Amino acid sequence: MSGPGIILVDRSRLFREGMRRLFEATPFRILSEARTLSDLLPSLQDTSAHEAFVLVEWLPGDPDFFAEIDLLKKHGALRIVALSDQMNSEALISALRTGVHAFLLRDMSPEALIQSLMLVRTGEVVFPTELAAYLIATVKQNGPDIEMADVRQYGLSDREMQILHCLVQGQPNKVIASNLNLAEGTVKVHLKALLRKIKAANRTQAAIWAMNHGMATALEHDLR
Repeated sequence: MSGPGIILVDRSRLFREGMRRLFEATPFRILSEARTLSDLLPSLQDTSAHEAFVLVEWLPGDPDFFAEIDLLKKHGALRIVALSDQMNSEALISALRTGVHAFLLRDMSPEALIQSLMLVRTGEVVFPTELAAYLIATVKQNGPDIEMADVRQYGLSDREMQILHCLVQGQPNKVIASNLNLAEGTVKVHLKALLRKIKAANRTQAAIWAMNHGMATALEHDLR
């Protein structure tokens, strides 16, 4: 039985070739590849991919890139995985706000890549473990420009607040459940309510929302 499909989008032919060889020994299968999203999109118009990941080189500096990402997102069965050379503010924040399923660094190990894709298959949103510390530094640097608000006004319970802190630290549901001594199903229920209350589409948007609402200080204390 064929495994999940992989669509590669990267300007580097050498990188795509290396990825093809990497996936040969995994449960995943290469469906297609393209140099850019503009090259890929026409071939998706008449397809209805079931379970497939689009591994795309993240290019926030390209003026047409986000319009192409929006077109890609109309194919609801596709899971978008952003690949970046470095975790800079432009690439990271743009990816999280776009609602990608994962933001991964291109120099990660093959084992970490496969594990990340497996997590995305279970419904997790995956981003670098350094994200929490990075967001704290960003909040400090942009302090006066960050909206500070009492998150309690959104009706968050103590448990939802705990889960929100865990999200900013990049913890998947299984880890949150273990840390808070909850069943994973219970975490999912709380997470769904949390996202609804703060009007976030996914956990990454919730993490950014938390940092934008003054939770950096508390999180920094937790990371020590």
